[in-house]
Amino acid sequence: MKVAGFKDTIDWYRNNIQKYTLGYYQFQKTNKLSFFTKQLPKGGLVLDAGCAAGRDSKYLLEEGLEVIGIDLVDEFVQKAKEHAPTGTFITGSFLNLPFEDELFDGVWANASLLHFETINEVKKALKEFYRILKGNGTLYVNVKAQIDSNKFKIVNDSLSKHDRFFQFFTLDEVRSLMKVSGFQVSKIEQYNEKDEQPKVGRSEVEWISCLARKR
Repeated sequence: MKVAGFKDTIDWYRNNIQKYTLGYYQFQKTNKLSFFTKQLPKGGLVLDAGCAAGRDSKYLLEEGLEVIGIDLVDEFVQKAKEHAPTGTFITGSFLNLPFEDELFDGVWANASLLHFETINEVKKALKEFYRILKGNGTLYVNVKAQIDSNKFKIVNDSLSKHDRFFQFFTLDEVRSLMKVSGFQVSKIEQYNEKDEQPKVGRSEVEWISCLARKR
């Protein structure tokens, strides 16, 4: 299928759940997840925003947290229920989260804001994360770093082996997005995927990870 933007990318995921999940599960738990969980109260409630097949939800549950996962792709949600049966998983959008205000201690948004076609959609998602977080709640965001002149790009890589649409970010842009959304950045860094995942990481992929608190 030809991919032109967000909708096509989501449709590709729907049609290739098994194939993508096999590759996605080769990526191991990182110290970034453990660092995130240390910022939270024991047994705290976390939203895994963009839970996909439940890999990170499983890790978060193993850290002793209560986890609700949400994904736009219902087929991912069904996989997540299989892989992390003690979690709660629902189908839904970040742009209109079906949760009350100040419910969560943390939001884990790992590689989940990077398929939006506009920066306004990213801002809206961040405002929703802010709304559902408790005071002083913790947000983790991981997005792909912009390393050339292209803010938006169709990419065919070794993980999907198919075209997917991505939005890329700079460090300054992520800092600004956090500030305008009401968050205070605690830690932010850009890193190469191969350095963090030596066995399966892609040397051409750079990420920006950001840990922030609700002010």
